[in-house]
Amino acid sequence: MHDVVLGRNVYAVMSSVGFSDIGDTMLALPRVALALDAQRKCFALNVTGGRIKDAP
Repeated sequence: MHDVVLGRNVYAVMSSVGFSDIGDTMLALPRVALALDAQRKCFALNVTGGRIKDAP
């Protein structure tokens, strides 16, 4: 999600897929929660799967 007034990305949207696509969840993550892994060319989120599963 991009803040057009400030001109910066403020949230990333992550999909958490449940068993057999049951329980799919979309989560809005603050940009500061993600760390850039330049070597693997991706962002990393340092939380447990259980915390994602229990997210509102």
